Amino acid sequence: MRNAPVAMYGLHNSARIVAQRGVFTIFGQSTDSLDDIYQAGSFDADTLVQAQVPEDAVHTMMRALFATGITDSVVNPDLAGLALDIKRYYGFRI
Repeated sequence: MRNAPVAMYGLHNSARIVAQRGVFTIFGQSTDSLDDIYQAGSFDADTLVQAQVPEDAVHTMMRALFATGITDSVVNPDLAGLALDIKRYYGFRI
């Protein structure tokens, strides 16, 4: 077993994995965090990217995503995703 984790594409055997372009991480023997492994290793600069969204920008970002067609039902193509879309459409803050 490798020491470092490996990211790999999963089988496209469910609508949710396809919609989310699912990637899975299989961890190796190391119990270190991804950040620690990345910083200690010799990885390309764009291998691991962390994005932090300020709390006061989340609602604006979610509205912008919704306006461009990236909705809960696109990411989660099931009844739960559809229900969240309907709640957002009618102004419920989730």
